[in-house]
Amino acid sequence: MAGRVAVVTGASSGVGQEIARQLARRGCDLWLTYHNDEKPVRRLQETFGQEVGVEVRQLDLTDESAVKGVFSEIARKGEGLDYLVNNASFWSQDLWDADPAELTPADLRAVFDVDLIGSFLTIRESVGLMKGKGGAIVNFSSSDSLRGDPKAFAYNPAQVAVIGLTRSVARRYAPHIRCNAIAPGPIDTGWTERWGLSDSEKAAVDEQNGLAGRMGRPDEVAALACYLLSDGAGYINGQVIQADGGASIA
Repeated sequence: MAGRVAVVTGASSGVGQEIARQLARRGCDLWLTYHNDEKPVRRLQETFGQEVGVEVRQLDLTDESAVKGVFSEIARKGEGLDYLVNNASFWSQDLWDADPAELTPADLRAVFDVDLIGSFLTIRESVGLMKGKGGAIVNFSSSDSLRGDPKAFAYNPAQVAVIGLTRSVARRYAPHIRCNAIAPGPIDTGWTERWGLSDSEKAAVDEQNGLAGRMGRPDEVAALACYLLSDGAGYINGQVIQADGGASIA
């Protein structure tokens, strides 16, 4: 993967940050986007910037012109694009376990605009840069959403729609561009602390997580993403990999 060019959206935390870290270690030149929190991405730039190219851009995925602007910059570099990781996602704690009767269309649009439309926009701009050289795309969905998580009513439809986008892109651009999706279960990105869960509540989250009996780690999901981008996964296209510790079959 050395010398390849990769875009990672939502690279300022959690899985996106770890994907950026692992791609850099594999020698990829990176374009990293963030929405609000710049400092973690700048730290990645400081850590790996002497070894690989690391460009950092603030990006609102709901702003079509801004998305075009970032990819126009990549095009002007003249190196094309090899990999795209659509990791950025909209989430609001206010929507967690919200009563569906009290949700509004605007609540659902907020998720769709980032997770589905944002992914569509980056893919649309990427495929032109990948044509002629080939490339690979990894989108993100959610294992719980595929089962209809009743506590994520506003979130689930967009995650399922990302699967449709993934398969459509895979069929449209095969064999030169591959597109797969990862549907993680709960991943330990620090959200239990941010949400103020007690130790007993954290333990309950672990116990409820599939056959593994624990949450996943960002590095585990990142390793899967890097594999799906790599030439070693050249025969994998249009698939949804549920990285959920076996919860989908438990």
